Amino acid sequence: MSTTCASCYKGVTLEDTVVRGAWSGPVATGGNVTVARGASCGGRGGLRASGDVDVQGTVRGDVASGGSVRVSSRGCVEGCVHATSLLVEPGGTLVAPTVRIAPP
Repeated sequence: MSTTCASCYKGVTLEDTVVRGAWSGPVATGGNVTVARGASCGGRGGLRASGDVDVQGTVRGDVASGGSVRVSSRGCVEGCVHATSLLVEPGGTLVAPTVRIAPP
């Protein structure tokens, strides 16, 4: 299911999204996003989710979440993070010039 953004009129997917393999474009959803183990994503626009973001693979680019961001023990985020909460498990990697934790 999808809808249109009232501000920019771009299409917005409402379902949860799972990234598997390599993805070079932006990821945007009104649901949750999981970057599976061994998967990678990045590019202009970064990763944006209204829900939670679970990084088990690699994200190269900014992450904006309306919920929490979890970087698993084998996950890696290389970019700015904006979320309501952030958990980096032991062994996980976060290389972020800016981290902003704030209510939605």
